[in-house]
Amino acid sequence: MRYHLEPYIPDFAEFEEARGLYVLEIGVGLGADHQKFSEADAALWGVDLTERAMAHTRRRLAAFGLHSHLAVGDAEALDFEDETFDCVYAWGVLYHSPNTPKTIGEVWRVLKRGGEGGGKRRS
Repeated sequence: MRYHLEPYIPDFAEFEEARGLYVLEIGVGLGADHQKFSEADAALWGVDLTERAMAHTRRRLAAFGLHSHLAVGDAEALDFEDETFDCVYAWGVLYHSPNTPKTIGEVWRVLKRGGEGGGKRRS
């Protein structure tokens, strides 16, 4: 249903290109996009502000025999080393932060040089 209502997400996210990449999704929600990254065999991490979202996503992935490193976390203070991820993905999440510039700064901090965040290649 998600991709019926928002058919442009798969083209933007390029889930199938994530194989073997270190991917962080910020704001996993119910886990639909997270599932697609996991199905593509990404090395996958996900954070969300709520334990409820983590529980939904864990159940969803378990139902399909998929795996991710999931944790409750705040996008304004990501608990990862600098330049950890090849791709940082968020859909409809980052602008909800009380401090959006800080959140964007965190995305750039954890993104590897040459990685992808927000659909743009980092140089």
